[in-house]
Amino acid sequence: FVTRHARLRLRPDLFATRENRKCHVFCSLQGRSPGSLTDAFLLPWADHLSYAFPPFPLVHRVLLKLRRDRARLILIAPAWPRQHWYTTLLELSVTTPITLPLWLDLITQEHGRLCHPDLQSLHLTAWLLHG
Repeated sequence: FVTRHARLRLRPDLFATRENRKCHVFCSLQGRSPGSLTDAFLLPWADHLSYAFPPFPLVHRVLLKLRRDRARLILIAPAWPRQHWYTTLLELSVTTPITLPLWLDLITQEHGRLCHPDLQSLHLTAWLLHG
């Protein structure tokens, strides 16, 4: 979605692999690889508009870091109002979030050969946030 529709200069992609990164500079969850940085939570986030599509269990931690660093971030996260972090997400949002389209290839692995079996249940949304 971001690569198809955004003309923003984002950096870094805070939770990525070389295969799925949306920015040239990225923080890898799979350890160091060429072009990757260290753990995203160890970096200062305030210097750039960053992009993050973290594993869902890390969303609350991402929001806390965003607020602490007073950073700007495009976050891809589920619109799940019953989650304990959802109120914080709404507080940090600076504009109306965008519900991502249910494209078959929206979330893939294995170089596009493996698609998510139930995208609709995720309610993925793009949020522009400011801490």
